Amino acid sequence: MTFDCITNTKFFGMLSMLVGLLPVLLGVASSGYAASSKPVNCAGASSCIFPETGKTVQGRFLSYWNDHGGLMQQGCPISDELQETSDTNGETYTTQYFERAVFEYHPENPAPHDMLLALLGTLRYHEKYPAGAPNQQASVDHNSQFFPETGMTVGGLFLAYWHDHGGSTQNGYPISNDFVETSDLDGRSYSVQYFERAVFEYHPENQSPYDVLLSQLGTFSYQSKHSQTTLTPTPITTPITDPYASVPIAERGLNGVFMTSPSEGWAVGDLGTILHYTEGSWREVSSPVTHDLVRNLSNVYMTSPDEGWAVGTFSTIIHFVNGEWENASGQPGEHLNDVRMVTPTEGWAVGGGTGLGEILHYNNGQWTLEGAPMPHIVLTSLAFPSPDEGWIVGDKILHLTGRVWEEQPKPVKASLRSVFMTSASEGWAVGDNAILHYTDGQWVSVALPIMEKMLLTDVFMTSSNEGWAVGISGILHYNGTAWEQVPGTSAYALNSLYMTSAKEGWAVGAYGTILHYHDGLWNVGRVVDRKPVGNL
Repeated sequence: MTFDCITNTKFFGMLSMLVGLLPVLLGVASSGYAASSKPVNCAGASSCIFPETGKTVQGRFLSYWNDHGGLMQQGCPISDELQETSDTNGETYTTQYFERAVFEYHPENPAPHDMLLALLGTLRYHEKYPAGAPNQQASVDHNSQFFPETGMTVGGLFLAYWHDHGGSTQNGYPISNDFVETSDLDGRSYSVQYFERAVFEYHPENQSPYDVLLSQLGTFSYQSKHSQTTLTPTPITTPITDPYASVPIAERGLNGVFMTSPSEGWAVGDLGTILHYTEGSWREVSSPVTHDLVRNLSNVYMTSPDEGWAVGTFSTIIHFVNGEWENASGQPGEHLNDVRMVTPTEGWAVGGGTGLGEILHYNNGQWTLEGAPMPHIVLTSLAFPSPDEGWIVGDKILHLTGRVWEEQPKPVKASLRSVFMTSASEGWAVGDNAILHYTDGQWVSVALPIMEKMLLTDVFMTSSNEGWAVGISGILHYNGTAWEQVPGTSAYALNSLYMTSAKEGWAVGAYGTILHYHDGLWNVGRVVDRKPVGNL
């Protein structure tokens, strides 16, 4: 779930965050502003004030904004017009910043070329990946288009979006092939492709036309160049207790589930959502996560029905004890993706998302950083066949033996999202178009059940001969010989699952999806009650 000027308008006009609180979101999230009761309509106007940001767009800048995608393509204005030196040719132009673009007025050019867009994609790409992004894959889609100007290939939804949203004029030429990048906003990995003026992100959890979104390069560039110029929020005149409390469960992603027994369990998700399964129903309970920070919970692990942990974006760590969830003091750093406790007093968490892969260790009542952060690495999942032996997967595979984490060979380039060990000698890992099997002391790639691209997010084995995996393409079942897609589940975008036995389990995912496996069938569950969840 991405929050910016578009989704603020969609979700009651509320703004997603304050820039002073969230500098880590530069380039991806909106810079916080005040509430707007309804979306602004600038069609046909000569000047337009955006209450979402308090900025005005007028004249040629407004006509270009209206004619080239408006809010969806350019985002809201985040500056007024200003004089700025171009990074491309060193000349000074009248410029205005928007969330997803920077407009430059070139009066020396005849219309429509008097308004040009800064090459933000190129600048961002070279800043983040001076040696080129790793693990790029050229599209092999049957309608792919090769661009001799840059030697890159665009296909599938990205190519359709490129053609439908301004082509080279709006987006520029591709400067990378497809690769997986971790969002600075929610800590999740998405397939992306960089263009000279834009970055396309594939969000399979969204329905068309919102399955391809643009990174907020304008926001990043503005903050990078004008860090001393604070984007001051417009005063809020109406008291607001919780701008996200009224967002229904059906609009929130559920990211992790853990069952302490067939009759009790927990699920966590976006906006700090915590659900408790008891007495045969899922109910929302109070969360200590403050929604003004738009912190998403990534996963949950219970050591017993009375104690557990959950982690999430912005180094969020919360602890369930004495019947309540409470904030726990953690190590400031990256987005956290998974947590596992090997005993009630010792555990591990992993993450990454703003550039550094991190491992946290819980011991003696404290979470501390284990070893040095790993640049340009995202770590996503943990598994421990015993307290002294463990595995971490993500952009790397790491193995814990003798209290030292050591890198192991990874037979695929794709990022891995989940790992499950049935024993010290056997396990499984899944990820982007990949299923790996650990046996005979090594990880090997196994065949996927379908030819099309699959993004698998979690795996859970009930035995060495049976297990389940979930992802964007629904549910897969392992029958002891091969993985097969479960019919009728491909419409679900699922993030996590937990099996209490071979005959019963749960899976959760996008848009508040809850599926229950019982008597050989996956059925849709639901949340029957919710409670207010915190204040600003």
